[in-house]
Amino acid sequence: MKIIYKTGDLLEAPERVICHGCNAQGVMGSGIAVPIRNRYPMVFKAYRDL
Repeated sequence: MKIIYKTGDLLEAPERVICHGCNAQGVMGSGIAVPIRNRYPMVFKAYRDL
């Protein structure tokens, strides 16, 4: 398998699903987690309420 590097906004990608690893702290405070939390607040609420 070949690695392909791309530059851009992950949240503007044409794919319908993205996966993001997370911790068990209930915090989305850095990296790609911040724009995911800001754009999809229901994702943060579901994660925090686990």
